Amino acid sequence: MVTTTARAQERQRLIRLVHLAQRELKLDKETYRAALLAVTGGKKDSCSSMSTEELQLALDHFKRFGFKVRLKPRPGRPIDTEATSKKIRALWLLLRDLGAVNNASEEALAAYVKRITGV
Repeated sequence: MVTTTARAQERQRLIRLVHLAQRELKLDKETYRAALLAVTGGKKDSCSSMSTEELQLALDHFKRFGFKVRLKPRPGRPIDTEATSKKIRALWLLLRDLGAVNNASEEALAAYVKRITGV
């Protein structure tokens, strides 16, 4: 059973994500409101009047146009700044640019180095 508080928190999270999508996709007010109208079948053009399901539809709509939800970065260990580590990181990013690496994060690099070296 989902509590009223949990539903309200989920609704607020979706509103924040829809607004973030508007900013990241650089939508002007008219385009943003037209997208909300399209998602709700011409009924609503404001997040405050939308249900949780309608907000999820709006978020999915913006995802189809390139919006990506990113997780907050987790604090990790400090980045090693020795010359060898910098070279490994540079090669890792070069592989990303070439399309050989999908996730170029520090965590992915650390996992790769651990898998290859055992350290």
